Amino acid sequence: MDNKLTGEPVVEIPGAILLSGFLQSFFLGILVTQGLKYWYDYRDDSRQKRVFVASVILLAILQTALEDYKAWRTTILQKCWSTSNIQWSDLFLNGLLSSLCEGFFVRRCWKMRNKSPWVLFPLSILLATLIAANLYLAIAMAVAFHSLGSGATNDTLNASRNILTSTVVAFSYWIFGSLTLDVSLASLLVLSLWRSKTGLIELDQIVMRIIFITLESASLPSTCMLIAAGLYHASPHLKDHLVLFFVLLTGKLYAIGMLRTLNSRVKLRERMKSHDLGRTSLGDWQWAHATSAERMPGCHDSIPEPPKSFNVSEPIRSSFGSTSYLVPSNMIAPHDTSRRRSSAGSIHDGERSDVGYTSSTEMEKPVSCGPECLP
Repeated sequence: MDNKLTGEPVVEIPGAILLSGFLQSFFLGILVTQGLKYWYDYRDDSRQKRVFVASVILLAILQTALEDYKAWRTTILQKCWSTSNIQWSDLFLNGLLSSLCEGFFVRRCWKMRNKSPWVLFPLSILLATLIAANLYLAIAMAVAFHSLGSGATNDTLNASRNILTSTVVAFSYWIFGSLTLDVSLASLLVLSLWRSKTGLIELDQIVMRIIFITLESASLPSTCMLIAAGLYHASPHLKDHLVLFFVLLTGKLYAIGMLRTLNSRVKLRERMKSHDLGRTSLGDWQWAHATSAERMPGCHDSIPEPPKSFNVSEPIRSSFGSTSYLVPSNMIAPHDTSRRRSSAGSIHDGERSDVGYTSSTEMEKPVSCGPECLP
């Protein structure tokens, strides 16, 4: 290989391809970390959801391996990417990964909107057309570089527009349609969450945290798509791989946002449990069968209520020392103050407590009175 130091950059080896390989590997590390956290922290999730998350991670690993191979082929082997038999697969895998994550957010939005068909059908139709546009773009690029023949290049996206003009329509529809879908999903989710605010400070802070995570998950891939769309239409003849650089990052950013949304549930649940976020419902409280131990505590529970009236025909409980007796009313003198010392918790409004009343012999037992009961 004849290497000459001419001071000019090598056009055949764009730096965007090498940088894309590094960033894809970096984002894959974040994605795998989030995936392992989800796998161990959410064992109680359904099998379908866990399989879906595993599929997203495996697809991201495949995309990263493809981008690393692309960087090795163009930088080490110095072969143009358009001469490879799988040159169409980078856009296809990225679009497939993005569509899976967008489908997850469509389902989430549908559930938060009370499973409204007016939310599900438009978003699902838009997502289905985006998948079809991505598939058509991959097929058109494969046909453009193999069947029709073209010059060797690394920027397959910009080069294909000169061979098949339909690729311009397909790519434009896919990227602007994805932006529309992202904005619609984020708007509906934020609107639903905002309406769920209750006025409680702790609960509203949790709702605002969920809104922030939702906006963060949608803003990063949308920003990359917006930059890529601007570069694609502003510089149609510039083959510097920058459009593909920003486009191929969207799949990883979608997946990271989705896993971050799933993994945030633990902290949000802990915050909800650590605060008293609502009032206790008394709708099922059985007041007629509630015992004294079941009564809700209050500031007046320690103060006994004095008897409102007396029924002299009923025996009265007296307590002296550690012994309790039921005293017939005919054994109490009119001036006797032991009646006033009777337990207020045993007699209310002429009602007799049955605790300790075991036999008639106990009723006839005289009261052992100490000095404190003397008149």
